[in-house]
Amino acid sequence: MPKPLYRARDGVCSRGWLFLGEQGGPCDKSCEFCYYAYQKNLVFYSYETMVQHANMFRHYYKLDACDITGGEATIFKTKTGDIVDLVRHCAKIGLRPTIISHGQNTRDDWKLGYDRPLYQELEDAGLDDWLISLHGGSPKSHDKCLSEEGAFDRLISGLDLVSRPVRFNTTLVESNYKDLPVNVLKDLPPTTWNPIMFNPFFKWAGEKKDEIDFQAKYRDIAPYLAKAIEALEPLGWEVNVRYWPMCIAEEFGFAENVCGYHQVTFDPWEWRLNVTLRTPIQVVNQEGGWYASERRRALEMMQSRENNVCKDCRYYEICDKPPEQYQQKFGIDELKPIAGADRLQDPLHFQSKRVLKLDAAEAS
Repeated sequence: MPKPLYRARDGVCSRGWLFLGEQGGPCDKSCEFCYYAYQKNLVFYSYETMVQHANMFRHYYKLDACDITGGEATIFKTKTGDIVDLVRHCAKIGLRPTIISHGQNTRDDWKLGYDRPLYQELEDAGLDDWLISLHGGSPKSHDKCLSEEGAFDRLISGLDLVSRPVRFNTTLVESNYKDLPVNVLKDLPPTTWNPIMFNPFFKWAGEKKDEIDFQAKYRDIAPYLAKAIEALEPLGWEVNVRYWPMCIAEEFGFAENVCGYHQVTFDPWEWRLNVTLRTPIQVVNQEGGWYASERRRALEMMQSRENNVCKDCRYYEICDKPPEQYQQKFGIDELKPIAGADRLQDPLHFQSKRVLKLDAAEAS
């Protein structure tokens, strides 16, 4: 069995998010929780703009990998270049490209004007790997998230066609947390699975607290998520739980898997906050270099989530608090602050346990 694509957290990551449009860009699906699905008149950047962004990532920020995301990357096509051209350019300059996709277009009849299927053109152009959004363990849960019947079956069929490694994202919501994709993943070569707590950004951030009917609570999801991690990690899967309060994660046994805002910039599969925010290099240097600057950004981004429970927790400075909208909708009674006068400062405090666990899985 191939080894998982696990990489140790040994410093600030060298990966960024290469957004294809100002507001994500167009998509050919309408996932119920998408930040952009309800925006009108979405457009892609020009191909020339995307090349400039890629060059900035590689030559200005010195990154060596990027996630190309939209919208939907597999429909990116302009008059002067398309997604294949962009992947080829990224690979040529040493910016290893990943495509984030809903997985509906990795099929033999999706060609985007080429003679061969698009997935073959992308892989031959230098695609490093795929990051596929798998939002459930069966058609019922996954298709509900995508608002389209047949989506799950198309995604699964495409996995047999691609030749590059595939990593997976799952957004955790009310309709899928009891049907996580364990049975799908356990039969695949182990790579990385990211169960991601729904974050109420953009459109959703301004919604009234009771209007997001697909949103689920941390404490409801936690036992199902813990069981999924227990099933997958012994098989070699690297599981990164995105955007989760440390107190609840520790209670349910997966604190070492949590990668929130304080951890993502030290995760080789995720993105630097300062690159996403386009912070000038001189500011990064003035703030003490990448490590210090990334820590500062994470703390700044969490300021709006202040609350009376988290302020006395020992994990305060390494933990994502629930978003404002979440606190208004569900309250904060499910949080259990960890007592202790000495606040932890190391965002990777729990990661050494996880490295040992994964090393043991690989050895077996």
